[in-house]
Amino acid sequence: MRILPYSSLPAEFHDYDPAVVEVVHLLHDAIGSADSQLRVDHIGSTSVPECDGKGIIDLVILYPEGLLARARTTLDKLGFQNQNGPEPFSEDRPMRVGCVEHNYRRFQIHAHVIALDSEEYGELVWFRKDFVAIPH
Repeated sequence: MRILPYSSLPAEFHDYDPAVVEVVHLLHDAIGSADSQLRVDHIGSTSVPECDGKGIIDLVILYPEGLLARARTTLDKLGFQNQNGPEPFSEDRPMRVGCVEHNYRRFQIHAHVIALDSEEYGELVWFRKDFVAIPH
């Protein structure tokens, strides 16, 4: 899977897209193959079946203690880019961005690089864990 340059799009509300699951599996495999020390988890609205949202694939890239620089380098070598914009995350808690094409469609990715034992990780997965789908 090739990581393409990130293209920022205007924020829009999208219906849940089940194709995201396949894309996440491919990203998980690509990142895991590049560095088996990193753990990849899918978070945000696209990780919750039937949850509508912005449609951006949010990943958490979890690194063991002392391997932050290695995690950043691994993502950079895969083609992820530094976040642009007026208030990017710091390099102590970075976010990398990219896009992938799958089945002739383009998917935006936000890869949050977080320490494996961080409290923030628990806060990010709370949304997925405690989400109760409301029927349409």
